[in-house]
Amino acid sequence: MPTRIRPLLSIAVLCLFASPAFAQTHKIDFEDFAGPSRFDTAQAPVRSLSATISGGEVLRNATVGTVARAAVYGTSHECAGCSPEISIQFNQRVANVQVSYQSEQSVEVRYVTEDEHGTLQEIRIPENFTAGTGTVDLPYQNIRQVVLANPALDFAMTIHAITFASTSNSVLIDPVVAGLLSGSSITTNVTLIAAATTGLVQGVAADGTTQAVLRIPASSVGQGFTVAVINDQGSPSSSVANDGGVMALGANTSTLASSLGATAVTTPEGAEAFVISAGR
Repeated sequence: MPTRIRPLLSIAVLCLFASPAFAQTHKIDFEDFAGPSRFDTAQAPVRSLSATISGGEVLRNATVGTVARAAVYGTSHECAGCSPEISIQFNQRVANVQVSYQSEQSVEVRYVTEDEHGTLQEIRIPENFTAGTGTVDLPYQNIRQVVLANPALDFAMTIHAITFASTSNSVLIDPVVAGLLSGSSITTNVTLIAAATTGLVQGVAADGTTQAVLRIPASSVGQGFTVAVINDQGSPSSSVANDGGVMALGANTSTLASSLGATAVTTPEGAEAFVISAGR
């Protein structure tokens, strides 16, 4: 799948030309987190993929209701410092959120959406979800937070899976602003690059020194891309000296080329591919 970089304003500027968007479905099941088998003390917020879950603690090999589960996130009046609410906060707008839960009492649900102007709106679902095992299904767009609340004095509630869809675009990242330098070079740590939320730029000067990281979302690990430089005439570039070029993470600028193949790898944010754009 081709992704292009087009010099804008002059042949000395590189910026993202075509940025494919992918709707990725993610699942959080708490299998990677440690915890006791019984409620004891609230934990620090759990961070997984683009979500932060808070209000309770992870339980391992616990019996929830009548079902034994390898891992859940829960809250209870028996847990010191735990809240009667479990909050799921997303660091980006997501869609089609589903939360599988088990509760001894009915559950209140509210969620927060964010529009294109950054305005947040909280929406409360008027009817409570029933006690027992169930799924909170929110087939909506632009969700930033979901809260499950159990208002009972003897509250007890767990969630064992969260699924959601995210749509991402390719972005250029300034490695200096985003803190992605290792010494004088751009880090090859894809976890750090995938998590970067600052330093997003529209272009990079092809001045022989300025570099940027192109982060490309993918639908699956192993998906291939071709990243090409398009010159100011709208044609594929054949001159790195005039238009700048692209290279792989960890590569030397002597390898800069007008086009480059990239393959998506595993990151905590999902499958992504990475390329460095630079001048020469």
